[in-house]
Amino acid sequence: MQGIKYNKIHKKKYIFVQKDSNSLVCSGGFGLKVQLAGVVTEKQLEAARRVLTRKTKRVGKVWVKVRITRPITKKAKGARMGKGCGPVKGYVAQIKKGQIILEIMHTSSIIMLAALKAAS
Repeated sequence: MQGIKYNKIHKKKYIFVQKDSNSLVCSGGFGLKVQLAGVVTEKQLEAARRVLTRKTKRVGKVWVKVRITRPITKKAKGARMGKGCGPVKGYVAQIKKGQIILEIMHTSSIIMLAALKAAS
């Protein structure tokens, strides 16, 4: 996890602007591209990375191209309204439409495509 300046942050309305640098595969041969904007949790990203490494039998190299830096807070079930936001529940990454989130490099393109299909 990367360093965060503040422990908790306010929710904001984001206007997702596509950057060309995030929509190109640069390190690997194939990549997993996002179709819709949204958020990806750390558990979802780690599960996709594990699937890729297992399908390639740890021969291929996998790059994670997004940073998980946004904390998500959650109040207790029985807590009343007010008194600030609750403790940090987990972290998510803001994803833009068309962004590459995972890249993979392997000797066989058939294995890479099968691994990406399983990870998606």
